[in-house]
Amino acid sequence: MSYLPDTSRAGVDVSTHYFSGRSGDYFTYNTPSRLGLGVTRPDSVSFTLASGRSYLLIGSVNLIQNSTFDWLEQDFQFEKGGVVSGKKAKAVICKFTTERLLRHTPMYRSEAVIFIPSSSISTSVTVKLKVVATTSNGGTTLTYSQNTSYPAAVQILSVRD
Repeated sequence: MSYLPDTSRAGVDVSTHYFSGRSGDYFTYNTPSRLGLGVTRPDSVSFTLASGRSYLLIGSVNLIQNSTFDWLEQDFQFEKGGVVSGKKAKAVICKFTTERLLRHTPMYRSEAVIFIPSSSISTSVTVKLKVVATTSNGGTTLTYSQNTSYPAAVQILSVRD
């Protein structure tokens, strides 16, 4: 007997799109073999969401330290239909440690989050994860890499109407 909810009855579908790098101000993600209900991928940056479902997107990134700065903060947020919206996230990395540091405050989290209700989608909407600010005490050159110890991804939960 299982005590887990039966997601098939609830109409919930989940897909995971793993982080692969950066293109300009946008993060890129690998396209999984199973996209999830209502989700299409026109390119490595964009997620197109079809009408008839509501969506919750949770996005994270990997930042790898290099020697051009002592610390760096990067804010990232989802862009929906060309407009930045949803909850902003902040990643912090520091030269003085070998591990990634994440700042948790009431206003900033380590993952960007956006909820898109079905009522706001007429036919479809395109969503991207975007860098909105970078602050450091040195250079801003970063290496983006998939780190299997800290798998970064965009998780898309879609719920039917």
